[in-house]
Amino acid sequence: MDKIVKVIADMNTKIKISIIFILLITLFACTPTTRMQKEKEDESKDAVGVVKPEYKNPEFVKINKIYSWLNVMPNAGERFHITGEIELAKSDSQKFEVAEIFRVIVFQDNREIYQILPKTVVSEEKSDDKKLVLIFSTLTGMKPKPELSLEKPITAEIHISDKNGIFKIVKSDIIVEKIY
Repeated sequence: MDKIVKVIADMNTKIKISIIFILLITLFACTPTTRMQKEKEDESKDAVGVVKPEYKNPEFVKINKIYSWLNVMPNAGERFHITGEIELAKSDSQKFEVAEIFRVIVFQDNREIYQILPKTVVSEEKSDDKKLVLIFSTLTGMKPKPELSLEKPITAEIHISDKNGIFKIVKSDIIVEKIY
């Protein structure tokens, strides 16, 4: 444990934040009281879609954070990851007793790069009578595609289902970090 603390102390702040966020996602993913959807990482599709930039997210949705990175650590194999936390406000018209993120589509330059079926976790600690908090992640990552550029931001289109149907939210200008 002392070795881990010493290694983390020597890293720069950006990498520390990345490691903490990954550990939090892993903690939530391993919690036995959570619901999860199976990840099918290799079912990504070729670039075919376009995001309409004028799309406005529903009022009851708050995107707490979305983080993306390309893992290029030695002996790990390059993998693209995206993870995030979405808050759904409950009201008389929107109950959100059960909801899940069932698809994340990643775009860059208005071209679809990935379609991901992420792991989805309901955060029991952050959810309450007024909100439902969902955490999603590609825990094992995706094989990097040649059309993904680390020089340009990505856009994530997140598809959520609940007992009333399906809706989507969009987050633009997500920076893809390179983690060594």
